[in-house]
Amino acid sequence: MIRQDAAELQGAGYPFDKFACKLFTLYHFDEQLNGTYYDAEAVINTTAELTRRGWIKEELSIYEKMKGQNYTRLICNYLGIPAVDVVYKPASYQCQVNELEILKLWKPGFSHFVPGNGRSDYSWDSLGIRRQQKDYILKSKRIIKL
Repeated sequence: MIRQDAAELQGAGYPFDKFACKLFTLYHFDEQLNGTYYDAEAVINTTAELTRRGWIKEELSIYEKMKGQNYTRLICNYLGIPAVDVVYKPASYQCQVNELEILKLWKPGFSHFVPGNGRSDYSWDSLGIRRQQKDYILKSKRIIKL
């Protein structure tokens, strides 16, 4: 799985190194669940399709629920992740069987999303901030119900 700050993605017409962490979390889940490999070409092509469909913003953040649509769920389903719903939960929420967790990390002036391991800890990080993990607090979770 390529990181969002990889040199191969810079200059591709998308600000991958800025706000794409939740999107890369979904790519990671697709890779883990379905065996899809995301190199630079796959990331660029998939991102272009999601942008064309209007499910992500130009700066690559995912639209929240609007007009009855849960865009994170739509993206999951498009990627082959069998999401039934995606819901907001507090940091204290304990992941259940058949759920995936997206952790929202926060420090003053910066938020970052990473895939959780089901126990409120990282399973992967699209920006490699693990060394600075102590500087962040777990603010909330997005739970993907399968």
